[in-house]
Amino acid sequence: MSNEKYYLKVRLEGLPPTLNKLNSMHFMARARINREWREAVWGAIGNQIPARPLKRAEITITRHSSVEGDGDNYAGGYKSIIDALRHMKIIENDKVSNIGNIRTLWCREMPRNGWTCLEIQEI
Repeated sequence: MSNEKYYLKVRLEGLPPTLNKLNSMHFMARARINREWREAVWGAIGNQIPARPLKRAEITITRHSSVEGDGDNYAGGYKSIIDALRHMKIIENDKVSNIGNIRTLWCREMPRNGWTCLEIQEI
């Protein structure tokens, strides 16, 4: 049995909507957006899944965009990404005791070139 800790870093094309944006959408539009982001996560991660769901992990999501916003607005918009990790059995659960608080970062990017970086580190 390997003692190596699971680590994954993937690039997700585009930017998930912020919490403010999601809250202003019709529920069917919001469901469609959430489904699209879950599928994007599945596509980016592919078969890079740990042998067992991680009991504890640190998750960092970096938004590469031209406009800086506030972290709590970003974090709320990342729910579909975290849910995908749970459904894929990468993380055991998305409770604070399992993943703590999601670390949200921002990096400047040229307009219309936004993307999202997802990092998962077993702890």
